Amino acid sequence: MVRSLVFVVAAGVAAGCGAEPGSGGRDGGVAPLDAAAADAPLVVDSALPSPDGASVDAAVPPGALTLTSTGFLTVDGGLVFPASASSPRDESPPFAWTGVPTAAKSLALTFVDTDNGATKWIVWDIPIDVTGLPGNLSKTVHPSEVPTSTQRGSLGRTGYAGPGVPGPPMHTYEFVLWAVDVDTLPGTDGLTTAEIRADVLPAHRVAVSPTLVAKGQRGGP
Repeated sequence: MVRSLVFVVAAGVAAGCGAEPGSGGRDGGVAPLDAAAADAPLVVDSALPSPDGASVDAAVPPGALTLTSTGFLTVDGGLVFPASASSPRDESPPFAWTGVPTAAKSLALTFVDTDNGATKWIVWDIPIDVTGLPGNLSKTVHPSEVPTSTQRGSLGRTGYAGPGVPGPPMHTYEFVLWAVDVDTLPGTDGLTTAEIRADVLPAHRVAVSPTLVAKGQRGGP
């Protein structure tokens, strides 16, 4: 059963850096939800961690950058990647957002395994008039759903790859939406996903969302 998650952040929060592979994680079990609970959005209204580890007050002004996904299961009050015939692990979740700052020229979405530091996937040069990404984004350099954007995965992949650790324990994964000050992100040729996230995106950030956190392992919960 899926449940939407809404995170809000004030503009101008810095984002952290990542490095490629290692290991670690935590586990969890799936708890069923009733229909009413499944339909209600999960809104976090306490202090939230920013991508660089600083605490961000969720009571931000209306219109701040907001990242939403309905592509996860609810597990003990948190989120877990689904894995089933209808949601294979290598199909990217759907995302939606609002509150893009007027100073932004384009958007980027990053996906990081926090247990080993791997930046698993980045989509950048997303036009500011695009309000989300569909699930199962096509695995081409310039996905047909948003043809002006570019995507890159870790370990030489072109597109998204979900949780790869066999587990248990599960790893912890984070998605962050970036608003940046250029239409086309410069200096990305030949760089790894980790280098783009650590060096290029911070140099052009206008605002970032707080992390959307989910646990996962190969084969699902």
